[in-house]
Amino acid sequence: MKVNISWLRKYVDFDFDPSKLADLLTSVGLESNLTFDIGKLDNEIVVGEIKKVYKHPNADKLYVCLVDDGKGEYHVVCGAPNTRIGIKSAFARVGAKLPDGRKVKEVTIRGIKSYGILCAEDELGISNDHSGIIEFPADVDIGIPVKNIFEEIGIVVEIDLTPNRPDCTSHIGVAREISVITENKLKIPKVELKEGSKKITDEVGVKIVDTEGCPRYVARLIKGVKVAESPEWLKSYLRSVGIHPINNVVDAANFVMMETGQPLHTFDFDKLEGGKIVVRKAKSGEKVVTLEGKEVELNESVLLIYDSRKPVAIAGIVGLQNSKVDENTENILIESAYFNPLTIRRASKSIGISTEASYRFERGIDADGQIYAANRLAQLILEYAGGDLYEGIVDCNPVKIEPKEITLRYSKVNSIVGCKINKEWISKKLILLGCKILNKNESEIKILVPTFRPDLEREIDMIEEIVRIYGMVNIPPKLETVVYPIVEKNNRYELIERLREYLFSCGLIEVYSNSLISKSLLKVSFDETEGIRLKNPLSSDMAYLRTSLIPGLLKTAQLNIFRKNNNLRLFELGTVHKVSQSSEFGDEETLNFGILLTGNIREKSWLVGEEKSSLFHLKGILENILGYFGVKDVEYSYRNYQKGYFSHIIDVYYKSDKFVSIGELNRDYLNRIWDIQQPIYIMEGSVDFILQHSNFNIRYEQLPVFPAIERDLSIVVDKKVKVADVERVIRKYGTDLLKNVKFYDIYTGKSIEKGLKSFTFNIVFRSNERTLKDEEVDIIMEKIVDRLGKELNARLR
Repeated sequence: MKVNISWLRKYVDFDFDPSKLADLLTSVGLESNLTFDIGKLDNEIVVGEIKKVYKHPNADKLYVCLVDDGKGEYHVVCGAPNTRIGIKSAFARVGAKLPDGRKVKEVTIRGIKSYGILCAEDELGISNDHSGIIEFPADVDIGIPVKNIFEEIGIVVEIDLTPNRPDCTSHIGVAREISVITENKLKIPKVELKEGSKKITDEVGVKIVDTEGCPRYVARLIKGVKVAESPEWLKSYLRSVGIHPINNVVDAANFVMMETGQPLHTFDFDKLEGGKIVVRKAKSGEKVVTLEGKEVELNESVLLIYDSRKPVAIAGIVGLQNSKVDENTENILIESAYFNPLTIRRASKSIGISTEASYRFERGIDADGQIYAANRLAQLILEYAGGDLYEGIVDCNPVKIEPKEITLRYSKVNSIVGCKINKEWISKKLILLGCKILNKNESEIKILVPTFRPDLEREIDMIEEIVRIYGMVNIPPKLETVVYPIVEKNNRYELIERLREYLFSCGLIEVYSNSLISKSLLKVSFDETEGIRLKNPLSSDMAYLRTSLIPGLLKTAQLNIFRKNNNLRLFELGTVHKVSQSSEFGDEETLNFGILLTGNIREKSWLVGEEKSSLFHLKGILENILGYFGVKDVEYSYRNYQKGYFSHIIDVYYKSDKFVSIGELNRDYLNRIWDIQQPIYIMEGSVDFILQHSNFNIRYEQLPVFPAIERDLSIVVDKKVKVADVERVIRKYGTDLLKNVKFYDIYTGKSIEKGLKSFTFNIVFRSNERTLKDEEVDIIMEKIVDRLGKELNARLR
């Protein structure tokens, strides 16, 4: 956001030099910088007038100019497209020093000697514009230093606005901040209009179909205008803030936008069919041509302005060619509207067009500033383009946005700030900020917040305003700080933190990965779900939202392995996205946890040897997590298979819902694509499943009084039979006396037939009421062996 200091002085009195002003604005939250320092401009850079121009004999795109600087006439070679006779521009004489340190010398360009430079804005450090040489007003004297001209036109300050300060997207808004600092009166231009006898309502009608996207639409009508070039003061002002002049009508609209912060649009009224304005959403696939001649395909998120038959503007963003104001325009319809910030933001992103108007609408303009801005523009058009103003205003306002009322407690201010602030000082500053005092007493003050401050919604917002104006540097430091937490207890957050802490306790290290990945990594996941592509990705490597945590964990592992850190135990908690037809936005976001193991899970020492990571270590971590979170009675099963980039996958189910997958990445893929020569094991699952089934209601159980009876069971089964299948049968027929089942051995040696294998389990029985007898345990074991034989074709070894 650029503001012209000379124009700021028209709205408020101040005597700060440009650097001091930039510092003061920064101190109240408007980070400001001078776009250029006129003190660095050499006195040998002066105003020169082009007396003659002819084509360069040896270059098609160059001109040879005869430049008069008041002391003499010089031949200068120039390639600017706006080079022409009569222009007064910035002429750097031979010997002048440019802001970038270059010294102007006499040079020969394609056989023609050039004695100096006609400068563009970028050559003087004013901006990055190199589209043409600078043009000064016709009444400027030649030969005077250029820096004197800029002092008169106005030095520009660029403000880096935060999105919550739409009130400062205008000169009046910034002047109000200066008024608060200096306590000098804010001078808002008065508008006096002479209306004709013809009523606007006889010729113009406004209908708002989408009242959410456009709560208010104001229109004024002027007939008999003469579209021409703008006066020099207006063109100079617009150029200084980065806007290219077009004609007196359009320039006046842009001026009022920069003055008030209210974007306006002017239609050629004769090009509007039926004298009607209709505001509604575009049709999907509808195509329009903008003022710049660009064809744009729209979707249903875009708000359009129609006449009785066709679209004539993209609401809040840009006008269309079919209603453009040009040199033949005689009748003008002024649009001054309030558009929903979210609607304009979505539309601007979807069609890829951002303008000065959309910049302001996206942040939220003054919901009560439309009539003043329309009248101000009408005043300027009548003054510089003539015409007759129709009586009255069309003000279609189906959704009224009322100003908010906030009660501010002095005790709360002093408590938050940490020092006592004078009550009268608070009242005075709030009034200067545009607030109205509805009521006040010794303990509190009731405020009506102006509509141009949509960011002020609560008491704490008003306290932040007071601190901002009072100045952090003026608050005395204290050794003690009082903190008032306002965040309500969030069980989900607490459970996620408990999961994070537990994974830390398992010896895992947390990593954070980028949530944006390339298309080639989308399928590096257990499910290979369809990815969601960004409309405007920064690069092809960050074009998709991740569908899995695996790519990020893999990249971290690769980075470490390349640096000889081969033994890794990593985890990540993060959101993943996938396409969902059931979601309103076609996107489903879930919170997952991912764990990666590679290298040694245990280092070798004098006491024990090293132990390699495996799928079963991940399985053990999962079972420990479920046990820690009290996820009981989970009848999960394992299904082992190969798929995609994985040589082994184990899916874990709760009833019919899969909630975790464990896998080993294909070693050929790791070697070929990632240049990794060691096994990598990964687990990924749903955090929400664990949180949903967690149970921390721990109950004390008395230590067993009666002894247990242990039995070992060795059976021979087919190689396809799983341990989980055997354990399920044992638990099913072990009765209430069964306390524990532990698998501890598998054997496929010489004594076992081909195609078979041997499992060995340790089974524990106990009663809480009496001492068990061997005979009754024998009966249970016989039943278990019988059922294993019938259901799994197992036999005792």
